Amino acid sequence: MAGPGKPGRLAKFTDPGLFQEMVDDYFRLTIKENRPQTVAGLAVHLRCSRETLLNYADHDDYGDIISHAKARLMAYAEESLFTLRQPSGAIFNLKANYGYRDHDDRYHNAPVVQVIFNSNEAGLLNRPTPAALPQPVVIEQPVIKTIEEVNG
Repeated sequence: MAGPGKPGRLAKFTDPGLFQEMVDDYFRLTIKENRPQTVAGLAVHLRCSRETLLNYADHDDYGDIISHAKARLMAYAEESLFTLRQPSGAIFNLKANYGYRDHDDRYHNAPVVQVIFNSNEAGLLNRPTPAALPQPVVIEQPVIKTIEEVNG
């Protein structure tokens, strides 16, 4: 039998029932021994690489088992954020394995516009502006336009 995504290669796992028992055994063991629950730890327990384990997630017979195991591992990592004095390892794990990311509201895609409402304020054009900002635009009406619309 070929492994998932590897035609001609022998499958590492051939019995989904036995595979489920091995996954459950990993979680029982980590709880009993008070060890952290990780994707790499599960792979070591199953005697395969982390990559092999994740490749089986796409396999029809093993996908649900691995998805549930990863959900348990993610829940463990999330809970660790609240129970550990130094949660940086749990934060790294969530970012590296589960797609979590820091959210930063300081940046957005809106265009930068500087508007001067009448020519009396045009004296402002003579002051230096940072190179990163577009040059000021003088308009006689209080209509706000983006630089792209003005230069259009």
